[in-house]
Amino acid sequence: MAKTLATRMAFGQEIIEIAKTNENFVVCNADTKTCGLEKFGKLFPEREFSFGIAEQNLVAASAGMAACGNKVFLATFAVFASMRACEQVRTFVCYPNLNVTVIGTHAGLQVGGDGATHAAIEDVAIMRAFPNMTVVQPADAVAARALAHAAVDFTGPCTSVCTATRLPTCMTPPPTSSSGARPTPWWTTAAT
Repeated sequence: MAKTLATRMAFGQEIIEIAKTNENFVVCNADTKTCGLEKFGKLFPEREFSFGIAEQNLVAASAGMAACGNKVFLATFAVFASMRACEQVRTFVCYPNLNVTVIGTHAGLQVGGDGATHAAIEDVAIMRAFPNMTVVQPADAVAARALAHAAVDFTGPCTSVCTATRLPTCMTPPPTSSSGARPTPWWTTAAT
């Protein structure tokens, strides 16, 4: 059987790995640490900001940090980023085209014991409607890790829609050169 891992965990774990060699971003969360970022604050205390269960404040503060020139990763449940903080994402992140990546976790109906109030079925539709917003959803842990690297380099509002449930691996890791450099991801190349 194929190895399984939730895309939220793979994305968050890869952000921590990237942070070890790249100091050009901060992480903001809503206390839930929903995506494998539990160790981020211990490793990089000056780069993590926790806002409690207050998603509107989380998004507004993330936008403020981005307006000051920071790349910001914002982590919370997809339903709360897209619905509870809908106006803040639209007005404070998307309209001014700020460099904030929303890691929306627990996407879809499979949220386990968290219940129906935590299920995100409208999140993609809401986020896609915002100007300047790019929405991506990794198919598995391999794609989530690759997207974490792409997100660090991406400029502008972005939402990575991640699952809470473990998914089987279906992608193959991107090749690296002998220098360790990764090739340009397929999703950033123009079709010819």
